[in-house]
Amino acid sequence: MTEKGIFFSFFQSSPDLLFVFDMEGSIIEANRTAAEKLQYEPEELPGKSIYSLHPLNSEEMQRFIWRKSLHQKEAIAQFRLFQNQAICSM
Repeated sequence: MTEKGIFFSFFQSSPDLLFVFDMEGSIIEANRTAAEKLQYEPEELPGKSIYSLHPLNSEEMQRFIWRKSLHQKEAIAQFRLFQNQAICSM
């Protein structure tokens, strides 16, 4: 298995919610756990802004955390997220 294959296998099988973002906060990739816990289909998350997954009253704080993480070149940042409203509003 290649290094990329090993990473992808780890990424997809992690019990933690894992995301890969671009510099503006758009989701490039999300693992299966993230999709399941947030009640999205896996193909729905890429292209979404991370800010669209935050509770409305915490969006400014999350933007601050994102900018701080980028500025300090941190690989890990904690965010509060909410589930897909289309599914949760039954």
